[in-house]
Amino acid sequence: MATLENAITQMAVLFIITIAGYVATKLNILDETAEKKLTSLVFYITLPSLMIGSVSKMEGNITLTSILIAFALGALMFFLLLGCGWLLARICRVPEDERPPYVFMAILTNVNFIGLPVITSIFGTDSVLYTSVLIMMMMLLSNSVGFPMLMKPEERHSAKNVVKASLNPPTIGSIIALVLFFSGLKLPEFATTTLTMLGNVTAPVAMITVGITLAQAPLKNIFTIPRLYPYILVRMVAMPIAAYFVLSMFISDPLLLGSFTVLAAMPIGAMAPAFVSMYGWDPKPVAAGTMLTTLASFLVIPLIMWVITTF
Repeated sequence: MATLENAITQMAVLFIITIAGYVATKLNILDETAEKKLTSLVFYITLPSLMIGSVSKMEGNITLTSILIAFALGALMFFLLLGCGWLLARICRVPEDERPPYVFMAILTNVNFIGLPVITSIFGTDSVLYTSVLIMMMMLLSNSVGFPMLMKPEERHSAKNVVKASLNPPTIGSIIALVLFFSGLKLPEFATTTLTMLGNVTAPVAMITVGITLAQAPLKNIFTIPRLYPYILVRMVAMPIAAYFVLSMFISDPLLLGSFTVLAAMPIGAMAPAFVSMYGWDPKPVAAGTMLTTLASFLVIPLIMWVITTF
């Protein structure tokens, strides 16, 4: 189990890498084009490699029962986030015709580009399978339940669009990892080594892309939307901590419980503004929320880890 000191150290390392990406962008070493290319690299290659390559390093104490529990927890997390988004939109008095993007940004969190690398850095490779299953279920529900929130009524009944969005590289990587783990199949040593080396690139590259994103936004605009602060306090802090204390009465596996709790505190996903814009909504509040919650996560995640390691 991770210690608070290790969690703080890992978050500090990831923060410094983010600053490196920020500075490189300000110096015109990196730009928006580089961000898109690096994001594609993570999404299509290094993240699936991390999921598949980590299987060879896992211990055999993860059971089918615990995986099924992880699936159930992934669904629970999605509906907790959905409930938080719905509640916050009303508490913050967001006009009804502007609510869908606010609810959507609560459920589309950065579980892939920040969540999995951060949890792997804190808890080690044994957490990858649990986290992958949690992410798989969350992405499935986000694609099948979340996106219709942004769609026009006539666009909400296309099963083909839902399936296409759900079968993305991280989901496929999760499925392959599960098959390898429970079948006992072993990849050749050279394949495992290659996948592991590719997977190890995920965390630094993902955090560099976060730095590029932050460098492209006027920071003064990020802090001027009052509705985002209750979002951080309720969605990123109060909900994960409350869920941790309730679930700790039923779940004895600290790795599964810790992975769930940290994943529940992730910031808004980097792609949320693009998706909101794609469906015809104003992306500016969501973009500001992405930046602000990403910055806040460097303080929130050590706080969450303090709770986990103290209680």
